[in-house]
Amino acid sequence: DSSSGRVSDPLVSSVEDIQLKTMTVTLEGATGTSNQTFYFLSDLEVFVSKGTLPEIKIAHAYNISDNVGDVLYLVSEEGVIMDDYVKNGDYDIRMNISTKNLPSLGTLTLRADMIFDVRLINAQ
Repeated sequence: DSSSGRVSDPLVSSVEDIQLKTMTVTLEGATGTSNQTFYFLSDLEVFVSKGTLPEIKIAHAYNISDNVGDVLYLVSEEGVIMDDYVKNGDYDIRMNISTKNLPSLGTLTLRADMIFDVRLINAQ
């Protein structure tokens, strides 16, 4: 599954060393089942890409428990600087999932929330 994002904050040019601090993925709906949890996932990886830049992994959740609930708290990849991906226009987010006990899920509706750690550029 993939999606596009855009940073529209005018202050984005005043920061650097943008790193993903936390990421949560929430299951907001699955039309084919009454079980509205991530019990069917075993692993999830999240990648960012943009134009000719290489795709990089930014977060993951491995060995997901059967009783995980409807929110996944992902582990951010350490040392991944995302300046070139998020500072100038659109970027793409892709999720790679591994499943277990895969039922008929119908249409999944997911919401991803990301918090970034940044360093303010000292404008003198």
